[in-house]
Amino acid sequence: MINVDYFSFSRMMKIMTSTIGDRLREARLKRGFGTQELSLKIGKSRGLVTLIENGYTRDPGCRTMSLLAKELGVTLEWLVNGLWTGVRGWANI
Repeated sequence: MINVDYFSFSRMMKIMTSTIGDRLREARLKRGFGTQELSLKIGKSRGLVTLIENGYTRDPGCRTMSLLAKELGVTLEWLVNGLWTGVRGWANI
């Protein structure tokens, strides 16, 4: 029998059900960036960042996601599919 407390289970379920947009917004807010500021830092439009956050862009592209991950200080793996490798800072939210 596996003993998993409620908070661990709750956190695990949050990670499993979050989207790219959810993780992008969460990381952006933790860094204190607005959508305009983040878009300027990565050289993309504010509209694209907003579309990704709201789930209207199915494939924003590997280059864009890499730029976002780097600027936000998270791993690409975490940003894209929620997998935490433990490599960078605070991203294991």
